[in-house]
Amino acid sequence: MTIGSAPDCSITLPGLARLHARLERPRAGTSLTVSPGDAAVYVDGSRIHGPTDLREGGVLRLGDTVLLHRRWTEDEARDARLPPLPGPVDSCHPVVVSGLRNLQARRHDGGTFWVVGEEGGGRSVAIDHLRALLEEASGRDWITGGPDLVACHEAPDDADPNRTLVIPPLRERGEDMLVLVRALRGGTLPAMSVDLVEGLVLYDWPGNIRELRLAIARALDGRWGVGEHGRWELTTFPDVKRHLDERTGRQDPITIQTPERPLPRTEPEMRRLLDAHWWRIYPLAAATGRTRSSVLRHIFALGIRDPWPRH
Repeated sequence: MTIGSAPDCSITLPGLARLHARLERPRAGTSLTVSPGDAAVYVDGSRIHGPTDLREGGVLRLGDTVLLHRRWTEDEARDARLPPLPGPVDSCHPVVVSGLRNLQARRHDGGTFWVVGEEGGGRSVAIDHLRALLEEASGRDWITGGPDLVACHEAPDDADPNRTLVIPPLRERGEDMLVLVRALRGGTLPAMSVDLVEGLVLYDWPGNIRELRLAIARALDGRWGVGEHGRWELTTFPDVKRHLDERTGRQDPITIQTPERPLPRTEPEMRRLLDAHWWRIYPLAAATGRTRSSVLRHIFALGIRDPWPRH
């Protein structure tokens, strides 16, 4: 396949060179081979100068266009073409869309429904959504005979797949990134640079959607970010920039050499520590000898969701 702005390209997109890139699918494996054409081509954040593998889930950037490589069945591709799910779930990922619709259709059955995924990935939101549907259908704020809704990291071996909703972690839901940014920002997308969009999709999000919520709140805070009306650049999300710089070789990885230090046990103390590090999780984790995921778990356990103190 060819991608570019020329009408004879397999995929025609405005704003690209006439022949921007070529894509080939080898007979074996799941990767595509990308070759640059008449303009710069980036694979997973790094510019390429010859044929390069694009793994499944990899990110291809051509000009101001960011593309995500997925291998879907026909049914999954059909679900992915539909508008994002309305309501609090905010997803166009086929696994989430088909799984949630399946549970919605069975919501009056008894027994147990399993909502499976990592902490902070949206399990409680999906459960609240299903419970609200049940209450709406019954016309009251309590129900009997409906399913038990259980959130867990992994479903038990005897769980019925038809009664299980699997929510992938955010790092595997790149197609949901702008959907979630729009929802968490109140229904509108800010002006964003293309390298930021690329970085958001490539970031590993150890805190899942909770971390995305925290990062957006930081960007909207004039002390640490650009405020409500500023343009979002890669530097607006310093942890995302640090991660992208590490994986592309522009910056050496942080090596934690500090002995592990205890984190504050109260919300005000933790907020002061976050303020001292400008709400950047990478340097805070390095300074306390911890992983980012452990720092984020501690932050969320204290009920901290944004830089603004609760009154």
